[in-house]
Amino acid sequence: MSRKIFSRFALLGLALLVSSPTLAQSLPSLSKESLWKHAFTHNPTLRQLRAQVAVAKAYRKGLNAFPTNPSLSVQGGVQSLGYGSTPSATLGPWQLDVETSLDWALPVGGRWGRSQKSAKVALDVAKARLAQAETMLQRDLFQAAYLAQQIQREVEIYQALAKFHQQIAKLALQRKEVGSGTRLEQQMTLLESLQAQQQVLQADARRLQTLQQLRQHLGWNSPLFPTLQVPLSPQLTALPPLGDLEKQLHKHPSLRLARLQQTYTQSLLKWAQSQATPDLTVSAVYAYSMGAHIFRGGLSIPLPIFWRNQANVEQLRATILQRRVETERIRLQLLARLHTAYRRYQLAQQVVKAFQGQILPQLQQQLDLIAKGYRSGQIDLLRLLTARQSFMKGQLGYLQALQQATQAHFELAWLRSSSAPLPKKE
Repeated sequence: MSRKIFSRFALLGLALLVSSPTLAQSLPSLSKESLWKHAFTHNPTLRQLRAQVAVAKAYRKGLNAFPTNPSLSVQGGVQSLGYGSTPSATLGPWQLDVETSLDWALPVGGRWGRSQKSAKVALDVAKARLAQAETMLQRDLFQAAYLAQQIQREVEIYQALAKFHQQIAKLALQRKEVGSGTRLEQQMTLLESLQAQQQVLQADARRLQTLQQLRQHLGWNSPLFPTLQVPLSPQLTALPPLGDLEKQLHKHPSLRLARLQQTYTQSLLKWAQSQATPDLTVSAVYAYSMGAHIFRGGLSIPLPIFWRNQANVEQLRATILQRRVETERIRLQLLARLHTAYRRYQLAQQVVKAFQGQILPQLQQQLDLIAKGYRSGQIDLLRLLTARQSFMKGQLGYLQALQQATQAHFELAWLRSSSAPLPKKE
């Protein structure tokens, strides 16, 4: 009986294991293209901005209708004419008395057309804000993906360094036991071993923090995170002249958004000025009284003597000046960031080339020679471990240069962008 119960539970557990998508199937790895495709679809900021674009489209569509409605009123009663001047005078026959009026306020100051133009510019602003967010997301997403790969490699090197220091600590202990080492030497090597382990923990914490940022950019809600098919660094190509990049800066989404916000404020100013012109009310009246048909018509308009929407007009004029100053501030800020990123990229590119062409090959050659001498018995273990430490520290310096070059690369790519490319359709 117990065997049957155990077998049933085993089959149930196996069925749950096979049916579970997180356990039975491994998550697919993400390439650079699939990263952008997932973030473009699931990033919460982009989804919110797309909803704002949809709201702006709906509002603009609603303004196509005429902005005012006619007013219809009907009044009526009965009346009778009396004969004689005394209170006992006789009343004549009762007759129907009806009056119908149709009033329609017509916007004659251009308020309708200017409100439609403001709605169109507001839609352009919403689209520009979405384009700006897309370019910023692409910069932060790819930078975090490459940084995660670089920090992962950094963690591996720090782990190798921690093992190296553990070996050095063992050698120091052996030297102390045979009398060729000192207690101070043993304590110093032990302290270096503890510092190496601390560096491993710090690098791993940075890796986890970068992965958390990557989750936020992707809108990734699953507890499991796939592996990344991203190289250690982007392709570090040569840069065009700085003057050419400065000429392209006016196409940047941030500047385009600032100019559109300025245009939107100007359209609001014109709309506020048009509100100072009151609506023209057209009236048509039909009355039936005492057996007679009466038709009347009329025009009425308020006189804008005192109130002409002065407060809103002056506020919007001040806002336009503020927008102009803000646009210039953004332009100067982007220009300064361009110069800084350009210099950082050039310097980091030179350092990376120096590591790739000279420093790392020389350290590798030195390590190979010392390892060969150690195998032949001409060099002791301590010197071999020291050469390995120098090579690993050289790799750490190379990774730090790669991180600086990667940050400057994507900063320049963002400054040169006019819009983020759409994900490729499969």
